[in-house]
Parts: sequence; C-alpha cells; structure tokens
Amino acid sequence: MPTYVVGDIHITDPAAYQAHVPRALATIARFGGRVIAGGGKIDLLEGDPMPERIFIIEFPSTAAARRWYQSNDHREALQVRLSASHGRVFLIEGNEISTAVPVAGLDAGETKPSVGEPPRTRSHKTVGAGTGGSQERHTDNAAPAHKPLAGAGSR
Repeated sequence: MPTYVVGDIHITDPAAYQAHVPRALATIARFGGRVIAGGGKIDLLEGDPMPERIFIIEFPSTAAARRWYQSNDHREALQVRLSASHGRVFLIEGNEISTAVPVAGLDAGETKPSVGEPPRTRSHKTVGAGTGGSQERHTDNAAPAHKPLAGAGSR
C-alpha cells in the first residue's frame, strides 16, 4: 500500500534550502520514492495557520518510507534542511477508497433517485449456494412501485 511523507515547513534560509534539494531528491529516488507535490501554490481551505511550503512524497510501502527516513543518506540531507527550515513532517499510510470505512450518506452502493422515484441501492446476492457452486450477482434493487398485490381486493 502506498505511503506518503508530508512536510509542512517554513524556510529560514532559502539559499541553503535550495542547495539541499538535489541531494534530497536523490535519496528519495534511491528508496523508491517520488515527490508527487511540493513547492506549488497553496490555497488554504480551512484552519490556520497558512502553510508556507508543503511537500508530499510517495513511497511504495511504509517500510520503504521508514527505511528512507532513517537512512544515513537522508539524515545528512536532513541536517542541511533543518539548518535552513523548521516545521513538521509526518507519515500517512495510504488507503484505497474501496477499503476505507464507509461514511453514512456516502455509501458507494447508494444512488440518488430522480424526483418521484423510490430509492435505489446496490446489493450483492449469492446464488446457487449449496448446489456445488455459487456465483455472486450484483443487482440494483428499487423499492417497488405501489401496486396492489395479486388477489388483494375487497373482502
């Protein structure tokens, strides 16, 4: 599962910081990482304070990210970065949306009905169980329209 190293830093010595970037990028690549965002314009949508510089580095796994962070190569580059900036850096384990915990009202199996239509949901049914093989079938279930039941008349 991909893992991300995210930094929120304030640069105190721009020249020294820029001088460390090529070395830092080389250490990231040696451990299978890649910078997926950094140094661009930030549009703060919520909260304070406004970050000055954000970077996001992707690694193929948490183990790879930790090996990079604890490596001697990175520590040497880190010393230079820490002399030219301060802030915080954290690790986030990535989760695919399909494995994330569902949120009420945001269930991917629910679809919004058109005006006047009953709600629709997506369900999974196993058919053929106990007959030597089963198959999973996905069906869209709509609430039935209001129809009288067969034989339901006046008594």
